[in-house]
Amino acid sequence: MGAMLVAALIIAGSSAGPLRITAYDKTQPSRQRGPGAIREVRRIFREAGISISWVTGVLTDSEASLMIYEAPRKGREEEGACHARRDIALDIVPSAPPTLHRTVLGIGQPLARTGLNVRVFDDHVLQASESRNMPSDMVLAHAIAHEIGHVLLRSGAHRSRGLMSEVWTSREYEEMAKGSLLFTADESRKMRMTLKGAACPTLD
Repeated sequence: MGAMLVAALIIAGSSAGPLRITAYDKTQPSRQRGPGAIREVRRIFREAGISISWVTGVLTDSEASLMIYEAPRKGREEEGACHARRDIALDIVPSAPPTLHRTVLGIGQPLARTGLNVRVFDDHVLQASESRNMPSDMVLAHAIAHEIGHVLLRSGAHRSRGLMSEVWTSREYEEMAKGSLLFTADESRKMRMTLKGAACPTLD
């Protein structure tokens, strides 16, 4: 999460996508979710010039239980990025592993070729929303956007502040409340390039 250059006006013709998100919400039926989180995810990515195709995944699909860590291979980083999936398989689970700090709201797998590449922990999201007096759907949407950011940026790196910072502080939550916790212009451009396969012409 780094120096925040809010992705401002997206010029005509720069839009990429749609980005397909297949969501496997494993918190249901214990916690029914309204449309607020999905609507906010759409808004965040619309500001980055990316449209969203949101699909409700079937929990019995093999993909819903498969998460494979793909480590970057030294000297073959570009190849790994080009073969990683460009769509999102999102896993929303009821609770995080006990070893994870409560500030960890989710994880992303930037180089995954198959299976889940984003996982969000609902209990940590709820804790964060309660401690910051924020709607849980708002925090959930930004947590999802952050992890998708890792996937489309093909990197696990964080910035010092902003949406892609490692730990959100009061500043990030204040921006979230105002609707201004967004991807930077540079992050937006790189994500659109990933979706277009701009760096991988031989794969298209």
